[in-house]
Amino acid sequence: MISPRLVGTVEIRSNGLDPIAVSYVSISLNQFEKILAPSKSGAPLAITSTKVAQQRVIGKEVLLFQAPIGTPFETVTSLDLPFIIDIPIEYEELPAASLMLPNGVCETT
Repeated sequence: MISPRLVGTVEIRSNGLDPIAVSYVSISLNQFEKILAPSKSGAPLAITSTKVAQQRVIGKEVLLFQAPIGTPFETVTSLDLPFIIDIPIEYEELPAASLMLPNGVCETT
């Protein structure tokens, strides 16, 4: 069985002919979750403060590039780094959808 995955390329480009220093490049799939609690003033949830915020990595972080041992960085003008990130298929590992709570909103992105 083939599991779902994200496939793509990270493109690093300098903004001209001058090379840039690159020491480490990694990529990961992240889940951000915040709970917005309504204010006592009755302000809309969009402008209320965040009560709880959490972030976690789904699956594993993938190392795409690391400078050679003994050098702090490598100078490049362009770099194309292909990646594949497996998306977990186990129910416990999947992020929850956004949901409405009686006293606020839990938003997952």
